[in-house]
Amino acid sequence: GILNSFPWTPFSWQFDHYADKEFLFHLLFVPLGGLGFVTAARLVGALAGAMVLAALYLVLRAEKVSRAGIWVLLLFTCSEFIFRFALVRPHLLSITLALILMRAFARDRLPVVAIVAFLYPLSYVAFWQIPLILLVSAESARLLAGERARWKPALTVLAGIAAGVALHPNTLNLLGINWIHMVNVLIENAWGKKPEFENIAKEFSPYTVGQW
Repeated sequence: GILNSFPWTPFSWQFDHYADKEFLFHLLFVPLGGLGFVTAARLVGALAGAMVLAALYLVLRAEKVSRAGIWVLLLFTCSEFIFRFALVRPHLLSITLALILMRAFARDRLPVVAIVAFLYPLSYVAFWQIPLILLVSAESARLLAGERARWKPALTVLAGIAAGVALHPNTLNLLGINWIHMVNVLIENAWGKKPEFENIAKEFSPYTVGQW
């Protein structure tokens, strides 16, 4: 059922303020419960990975990119992509949503923007950060191309996110855990370069020239 507390982590804030940050991702496991954890994880991972590849392929095809399938397969020459792609984690849903949202911004598909923005709070922890980054990127590109900035995409994505947050089963706790991630984990500890958070800091740091 819907959890409002998480007694398995007695020293965590989520002990009595539980928020399922990846609600839809976890729902994918529900009909597979009888197959065992390992088999269920493999099936969900395969499905989520297929969604990433399909979304990228369809976007490239829609943009009339030549040999779209080859460009998609070239991703597998990047070890960092393969490592992330193989993880059965909610970021795979986020990548799919981000690809769809990016094209919707670029092509002014406001109904698609609204749907994806609505799904983000139910799918991924960075439910407003990633849509905001994509929105700023798309509108910045429009300005650099000599076009006028638009207000409808911003209003649409904000309305979609607000609706998704409102319909989340742990609305207030979701906002609380997002604040903890942004302020305590990211700004104060990861970016604050505290030694005990060195591994987290590396994850949030930009790539070096060698890594690129």
